[in-house]
Amino acid sequence: KLILLDSLLQEKNMNENRSNSSDETLGQEVVPDPLFEFWVPGVLLNCVGFLGLLGNFISIIVLSRPIMKSSLNFILIGLASFDTVLILTSILMFGLPGLQTYEGFNRNVFFSTYQDNVFPIITPYIYPVGLLAQTGSVYLTVCVTLERYVAVCKPMKAKVICTYRRAKIAVAIITAVAVGYNMPRFWEITNTIEKTENNRYRYEVVPTDLRQNKYYIEIYINWMYLIFIYLLPFSLLAGFNTLIFLQIRKANTNRAQLTRSERRERGLAMMLICVVFIFFLCNILALVVNVLEHLGHLYYPLTQTSNLLVTFNSSVNFIVYCIFGEKFKKVFLLTFCSATKSKATRREELVRLNSVYHHHHHGAINGSRRDSVFRRHSESARLLERIEKRQMIVRTSAKNHRQMPVVKIIEEDDSSSFPGTSRGGGGGGETRQSLRTVAGGNPRKFAISYSIHPDQLVHENPSKSQ
Repeated sequence: KLILLDSLLQEKNMNENRSNSSDETLGQEVVPDPLFEFWVPGVLLNCVGFLGLLGNFISIIVLSRPIMKSSLNFILIGLASFDTVLILTSILMFGLPGLQTYEGFNRNVFFSTYQDNVFPIITPYIYPVGLLAQTGSVYLTVCVTLERYVAVCKPMKAKVICTYRRAKIAVAIITAVAVGYNMPRFWEITNTIEKTENNRYRYEVVPTDLRQNKYYIEIYINWMYLIFIYLLPFSLLAGFNTLIFLQIRKANTNRAQLTRSERRERGLAMMLICVVFIFFLCNILALVVNVLEHLGHLYYPLTQTSNLLVTFNSSVNFIVYCIFGEKFKKVFLLTFCSATKSKATRREELVRLNSVYHHHHHGAINGSRRDSVFRRHSESARLLERIEKRQMIVRTSAKNHRQMPVVKIIEEDDSSSFPGTSRGGGGGGETRQSLRTVAGGNPRKFAISYSIHPDQLVHENPSKSQ
């Protein structure tokens, strides 16, 4: 996410130098071979960027499905949105101009028109928007890490903290902070009209007086950018992901004691640790380039390579979700790969998939607010299954062939209640069931009372009469 958009001004100066001499230098920087510029920022960045746009678009659609509604997925939607904007700005400012360095594309009407008339006009606007998207993308990655830290290391507080409403508030706050922090960027560059040697006029991108102010460069561009975009988020990501990894490693030693919900949360955490690991790999070069710029060294090939890596990082999350997110993958297949199925059939499959994941807690990106409800249902089902396997002692005396109350004493190891147990109406062949503790008895014994016809009580399994 840490794309060095300041290389835009480097590229402008280098284009001017290249037109004068192929051996011209910019400071301590050697002008790279046009073949390098064509393949790295031109071909590779554009290919990765367009594939990333497609992947992020699909990710937003899948994560927006009602079945995928959760606090984590809402943050991931925001992350994919910022990454999409970041990729677009990379293509417009680095990808398309890079293609023009090839002689064949340089003579193309589309690329020459874009470079001379479109690029200088849109750059003063997409330049700050790209930096805004960069900031939002970085801190939403931090937000995802914090959400996973609470879910894995503080599971008792996760139900209160990691809610869908709080996720909306977090995304809104990060967006507002990103806009406020990057507001001065809108006054850094502008465009002017210059006269060419052929007595023609064209637009040029030039820095403003604010961008050339030495205090502004030293404080805001150098130090604040280094701390706010590099050191602070890198430190937070490294610290919290280390704690998450240690907690997962500790839990794996007692894996048999983990509930399905806890295993699911740890699976999600491992997926997002992979996302953060790719983040570090793709942005470490950008950090090195930024430090070199502080020391007064400008290396355009390194800057363009870091731009390519950052674009790749913004484009690869869809692949990570498909590899580690079982539910994400299944919802994606049901949404996009079921063209032959009717809309009603796809809706039924999504509902069935939602039911399966809510009861079994397998796989990938899933809702967390309803975990306690489904856990109680699962415990109730297991308790009922154990009760049906018990041998029940039935005491009854049939008199006058009428309905009469029957009490069955059940030895049960678990004193849990039956969530959702209801009282039905009595009658011939119908059951009326309630759960209560036997008065004065062992607290681990329960009594289930039935109102049934006496003829049904002779050697009959109570589960068949329910």
